[in-house]
Amino acid sequence: ANYSTTTTTVTLTVSKANVASPVAPALASKTTVTITLTPITGYEYILVADGAAITSGTWQDSNTFSGLVSSTAYDV
Repeated sequence: ANYSTTTTTVTLTVSKANVASPVAPALASKTTVTITLTPITGYEYILVADGAAITSGTWQDSNTFSGLVSSTAYDV
């Protein structure tokens, strides 16, 4: 069988979309064991122990975190 090889060069241009900077979460209310952030449409939230890796938390749609330990620092 006879085969021939053809080389083609393709150039792609990827343009970055103009996206606004994300809005930082703001505290709406708190108790000794619950915090509620001001909701932001389209956002998901995660809470981890202060200084812990983000992979140690679970993303959620709710802007309320409950069952927290009083006098413990957390990162949102």
